[in-house]
Amino acid sequence: MICILLVAGHGTVLETQIKNDDTGLYSHLIGVPKALLPGIGGKKILDFWWETVNMRQLFTEVYLVTNADKYKHYERWATANDFPVENVVNDGSTTLEDRLGAVADLELAIRSHKLQDDIVVVRCVS
Repeated sequence: MICILLVAGHGTVLETQIKNDDTGLYSHLIGVPKALLPGIGGKKILDFWWETVNMRQLFTEVYLVTNADKYKHYERWATANDFPVENVVNDGSTTLEDRLGAVADLELAIRSHKLQDDIVVVRCVS
């Protein structure tokens, strides 16, 4: 079975809220994808998903679908977390207006990696 983690959101609402925060407490988070925001104990949200997927040992392959704007962030995360960098799929979108959407991102991962097995899809953040 294959797991596909969808993390291709552009985070425009959160980004706007961070930029509008007068305290400056969160300015270091500008540009950070939602799934890579710090969570409990300093772990990133995606770290919890990755641990859960690995712990279950149900999946023969795991893929991550992101956008072009955030691709480098996920590439660095993959390298640091023993996630196969070649399984980070770039959907090519750079803005909210040219995003593909979840179904097209899923189809892109299936087509680009010629996936044939059963698939579990996880939308990591909304």
